[in-house]
Amino acid sequence: FADLASRERHADRLCEALAGRKVGDCLSKTAPPPAIAAPDDTALEVAAQMAQVRSPLVAVVDRDRSGTRLLGVITASHLLERLLAAAAC
Repeated sequence: FADLASRERHADRLCEALAGRKVGDCLSKTAPPPAIAAPDDTALEVAAQMAQVRSPLVAVVDRDRSGTRLLGVITASHLLERLLAAAAC
């Protein structure tokens, strides 16, 4: 039971430390802007962007007259899976 009580104390301290913190507080002030791709970008373009910014993910956004809408996020592993599956056909 001592181990359980210790874990609960740690959890309580974590909750206290996070109370009131915003996600923006956790972001680096010097981080480069996130990688963004359009839905019609090629897989090669997205892979090149991942390599350029050293990020394993890219946000896919649609920009039109009404604004910008997040469609999803593609990861390097998902991109690689899709490319390998396409090459196997």
